Order: sequence, then structure tokens, then C-alpha cells
Amino acid sequence: MIAVSQIVHFACHGEVDAEDPSASCLLLMDWESNPFTVADIVAMKVDSELAYLSACHAASTRVLELIDESRHLAGGFQLAGFRHVVGTLWHIDDERSAAVSRAVYEMIVKGDGNVKVESVARALHSAVRNLRDETTRAEGSSMKYPNEPMLWAPFVHFGA
Repeated sequence: MIAVSQIVHFACHGEVDAEDPSASCLLLMDWESNPFTVADIVAMKVDSELAYLSACHAASTRVLELIDESRHLAGGFQLAGFRHVVGTLWHIDDERSAAVSRAVYEMIVKGDGNVKVESVARALHSAVRNLRDETTRAEGSSMKYPNEPMLWAPFVHFGA
């Protein structure tokens, strides 16, 4: 029997190929000799629930003619057959990215160990709202990043 996971999570760097979005890739250990590209991802053809991409630029393209298309890492995972994909639009801070993913998983994993993937969008929304609230400077606060959407706004959900 082959074990099949319904969830994949990548916590790594992502690289956008400005010339060919299908060549954008996740920077895994062997990325220089064997890149894991959007084209590779699309070719997988799976029937899975969630791909969580804690990788910079996982949901962005730099080709202006394709700016309204899903030719990026997150779109590749969705085309491969993942019902839900979480990605990022730009560079993300490691600490905040980990906090968001931790909060998402805490909201979708139930006490019996079952995962309620239909709640991913709501969980991401809640986690991002909490992060936004933490980065909003209250009067007299000494927070390092006041009102900084670049820290909380890159997280996006694709799917239904």
C-alpha cells in the first residue's frame, strides 16, 4: 500500500522566472541540478486537499502580459489537483510566516486529528487579521513595524 498525503507544506525559498513563469521553482536541496518547477508541479496530476507554500513569491509572476493568469507556483499546485493552495505574493518574513501557518493549522486540525480543509480560507483570513492587528501601532506603542501591510498582506488562498 502506498501512503498518500492529502496535505503538502513547503517552507523554503521560491524563485520567480521573469522570462518563463513555468520555470519558476521552489528552491529545494537540489534546486540547481534538479529544479522543482511550475511545469513539474502541473504534471503531477494528484487529487489532494491542501498545498501550503511558505515560500516567497509563491503566488506571483513578473510577466506583465500574464499578470492576470495563474502561471506561478500556487497556480501550478492548483492545476495539479490540490483543492486549496496557500501562497504568498512577495517576500515573507520567516517568523511571521511560521506564525501564520501555525495559526492556520491550529484552526483546521481538530482534536481527533482530522483536518477540516474546507476551513482553510477562513483560517488564513483569521491568521492574517491577527497578524495585521499585531503590526498596527497603538498610540504610544513601541512596535517595530507600525501599520505595515508588507508584513501581513502577502498571504493568499486559492481554491474553494
